[in-house]
Amino acid sequence: MSIARLQKETLTNLPFYEERVDLACAFRWTARLNMHEAVANHFSLAVNDDGSQFLMNPNP
Repeated sequence: MSIARLQKETLTNLPFYEERVDLACAFRWTARLNMHEAVANHFSLAVNDDGSQFLMNPNP
């Protein structure tokens, strides 16, 4: 079995790369503080000016 490594340029070309990283950090920090399984733990991030497109956590 071989493992393919992604080039950093490939990752940083994703739409809203920095925003995705920031949102992932928020999810991880919430889990670290054991606040990830509560009712009010929803995170989302508007990625356009009118607020009609979002990044958010997927349903597991």
